[in-house]
Amino acid sequence: MVFLVKLSSNEVRVLMLFKTKKLWFKLILLCAFLSLFVNILFSVSRFPVILSTLALSFRDLSLLLLALFWPFLIKRKLHYLTFYLYFIYCITIIVFFMQVSFIKNYAPIFNAISISRLVLALPILSIIFCIVCQKNDIKEINKTIEKWFLIFLVICLIESILLIIGHYSNYLSFIGFNTYMSSKGVSSGTAFGFFGSRIITPMFNASVGGMVLGFLVGYFLQNKKYTLTFLTLIPLLFTVSKTGYLIALIFLVFRSNSHIMFLLAGTTYLSLSVFFLDAQALQQLGLPTDILRHMSSVKYHMKGLVTGIDNSIIPVGLGNAGTIVGVDMPELIGRESGFGTGIATSGIFYLISFVVASII
Repeated sequence: MVFLVKLSSNEVRVLMLFKTKKLWFKLILLCAFLSLFVNILFSVSRFPVILSTLALSFRDLSLLLLALFWPFLIKRKLHYLTFYLYFIYCITIIVFFMQVSFIKNYAPIFNAISISRLVLALPILSIIFCIVCQKNDIKEINKTIEKWFLIFLVICLIESILLIIGHYSNYLSFIGFNTYMSSKGVSSGTAFGFFGSRIITPMFNASVGGMVLGFLVGYFLQNKKYTLTFLTLIPLLFTVSKTGYLIALIFLVFRSNSHIMFLLAGTTYLSLSVFFLDAQALQQLGLPTDILRHMSSVKYHMKGLVTGIDNSIIPVGLGNAGTIVGVDMPELIGRESGFGTGIATSGIFYLISFVVASII
């Protein structure tokens, strides 16, 4: 594609050929697409599970290498905090290697390494979107990913309609959900929804999909797309994702100040871990059984956070914390808590990454 520009001398010159976007830019878009749709694409197509595993592994490895080699990818003046974050990120990778190599893991090595995705997610995203990407890049990335979010939202709305009219089990059979998940040796809870089930979203995970929808509520709200905001709240409701509810609520109440949102979310999370009601107190409220189950689930998340913080000084290492299906650990640490798992596995390194990322 050739751009023709009219100069002041009224001469028309060929300035340049279309400039191809950098490889890292394309990688980010590809990783975003894989994150949102890889499960449903491979499940519906009935492709071998190994292909979806390879696709997700490619996504994780690409982001890992991109975050690791960013000093060689960009050429501009950087804030000193970005180098602190990069330093902590590199140290964390070294700690991971030492943990897998020298600390006894109750989980297999493969599962232990997979937990690193959760722990490294925060510094990786901070490095990519706060350091590697420039403002114009982020705008263009958001413009593309917004289209994918709309597709994501449409699928979630279809799921919601089928759930309401009582045909959700037919939907799960059509996309091959149960067969696909069992062949991967993993599970994703769909029970205890308002109509008997929770929608799984294209990510095949009600909780994670609910978080995506929660942030999507905030994105549409801040861009004054109120109709889309309302439509996003509908499937979010049917995910019964407590974290997604909290994220959406904070955006709805404090939509004009992101710093207040961040501080409120952190304070609420920590406060709940200390003051949340116990199971017996919940039962005395006389709430329906399904609601009690979800309230107990919140308590379980909070316990995961507390046990993670308890091990922040002497982290237990990868493979010994978090939710790992089929692995029986002598002590449940960080279960159902992303932050709890992160701080339990890498301790002060994860905490510093969290603080630096929030400052940047």
